[in-house]
Amino acid sequence: MLIADQDIFAFSEVKFVRLFGYDAKKFAVAEEKIKEIEAHFKLKFPDGMTFDALVRDTPSLVTKLQKVDPTSVTQDQIITHAEEMDLELMTDDAVGAIIIMDAKDAAKFVNLLNDDYVTSDMTGIKYELKAKKELHASAPVEQ
Repeated sequence: MLIADQDIFAFSEVKFVRLFGYDAKKFAVAEEKIKEIEAHFKLKFPDGMTFDALVRDTPSLVTKLQKVDPTSVTQDQIITHAEEMDLELMTDDAVGAIIIMDAKDAAKFVNLLNDDYVTSDMTGIKYELKAKKELHASAPVEQ
């Protein structure tokens, strides 16, 4: 690594990430996803807090946002699914916003967005998924 004035040159990206815990590529992708989420959903935070700040302080959220598609579900679907799964997702009905108070609420919202809560058809038990693998890939539509 070379530090020259205000610039840092990392010759080994892996070592830089390990040393400082900062992965510029992941944060860049996360920032784009945050912009999409903020454009697609009405979110409400306590004064002085932003979704970007919550994500930056929570490495697991940065990682989770890498694969999220913010446009795949609507705000109403998120709220309905949270109710079905008995998750405490706070909403402000007056302005139609999802209230996010802390990193736990942000993680719950991102998990809902990523479809990480399911109910087993066999047992009826509700699960939070830690990893997913699609069983049957969707076949391309022929025209």
